[in-house]
Amino acid sequence: MTYAAAFAYHALFSFFPLILILLGVGGAFVRTYQLQPHIIESVRLYLPVGSDFVEDNLRIITASSGKISLFALVLLIWTASGAFMPLELALNQAWGVKKERGFLHRRIVAALMALLCGYLILASVFATAMLGRVARFLQRLTKDQWVSATSTVTIEFLLVLISFGLTVLMLALIYKIVPYAHIRFSQVTPAAILAALTWESAKYVFTFFLRYSNYKNVYGSIATIIAILTWVYVSAGILLFFAEYSAQMRSKRKQ
Repeated sequence: MTYAAAFAYHALFSFFPLILILLGVGGAFVRTYQLQPHIIESVRLYLPVGSDFVEDNLRIITASSGKISLFALVLLIWTASGAFMPLELALNQAWGVKKERGFLHRRIVAALMALLCGYLILASVFATAMLGRVARFLQRLTKDQWVSATSTVTIEFLLVLISFGLTVLMLALIYKIVPYAHIRFSQVTPAAILAALTWESAKYVFTFFLRYSNYKNVYGSIATIIAILTWVYVSAGILLFFAEYSAQMRSKRKQ
C-alpha cells in the first residue's frame, strides 16, 4: 500500500491544477453550457469528503479562471500528472514489467492520462447537465404527474449508468495504458468493472463512517485534508488491488 499512499499524496497536489487546465482549455465550453455548478457537483460525487473545502476552492477557481499562458499550462500539466508517476510504478510491478519507460516518456504518458481522465470527468459533467435540461423540458411539456415521475426516474437511472460507465472506461484506460506492457482491453475490463463497483460501495461506507466518527476532534483544522487524503488512499488501494487481480488472471490463463 506504499504506492497507494504516494498516489494519495501526489493526487492532492494534482487535483486543483487539473481543474485549472480543464477550465483554461475548455473554459468557453464550460461557460457556454453553464457547467460550473455541475462541475462542483460532479467533483463532490467523486470526492465525497471535504465537500465545503472542495466547493469553496472550486468556486474561486471557476470565477477567476481565464486564459492560461503556454508556460503556465506546461507547469500545470507537469503538476497534474504527478499522481500517475507512482501509479505507473505500482502497475508495472503488478504486471511484472522488467523494463520501464524513460523519464520523459513516463512524464508524457502521465500528462496525457491526467488530461484524458480530466476530460472524461468533464464528459460526465456535460452529460449530467444535458440530461438535467431534458428532465426539465419533459416536466414542462406534460402536466401528468405519472409521466413526470417516470421521466425523472429514467433520467436518474441514465445519470447513474453514464457515471458508472465513464468510471469503468477511465479505470480500463488506466489499467491498459499506464503499465509499460502490451495489455488488451479484454484483460482489464472485468477488473475495471469490479473496481468501479467496489469503489461505489466504498464511497457510501466511507461517507457513513465519517459521519459518525470524531476525526474532526482528533485532527482539528486539518481534518478535511486528512479525510480527503484517506479517501484517495482508499480509492488508490481499490484501483491497485484489481490491477493485481487482472494481472493474476492473465498469469493463470497462460498456465
